[in-house]
Amino acid sequence: MSTSTGVSLSETETLSILPFFKLHAVITRKYAKGRNWFDLMWYLTQRPPIEANVKMLQKALNQTQGAGKYDAREWRYLVGDKLASLDMKAVAADVRPFLERPQDAALLTRDNLSGMLFVP
Repeated sequence: MSTSTGVSLSETETLSILPFFKLHAVITRKYAKGRNWFDLMWYLTQRPPIEANVKMLQKALNQTQGAGKYDAREWRYLVGDKLASLDMKAVAADVRPFLERPQDAALLTRDNLSGMLFVP
C-alpha cells in the first residue's frame, strides 16, 4: 500500500494504521457512527490481535484535541469511556444497512465490546 506521500507500507504497517483511524474516530467524534464501532469490533476480534499504531494515534490526538488531553497508550480506557455513553441500539441501527449480513449488527452490544476491549 502506498500513502498519499508515496511512502510504501508493509502489510503489517498497513494493519497497524487501519485501526488507528477507527480509534481516533470513536474517541474524538461527538456522535457515534455505527460502521466505526463495527469495524473496531472486527479489529478487536482478529487473532493474532491487530495492534494500533499508538505513536500515530498520539500525534493525531494531539493535533485534533490538544497536546496532553489524551494518552494514546490508554486507548482501551478511552474507548471504554466513550462506549459507556452510547445508545447501542442506535449504533447497531446505523450500521445495519451497510452490512452484508444485517443480523450481524446485533453483535454490537456494550457487553461484547467491553469484553473485547479488556481481553488480555
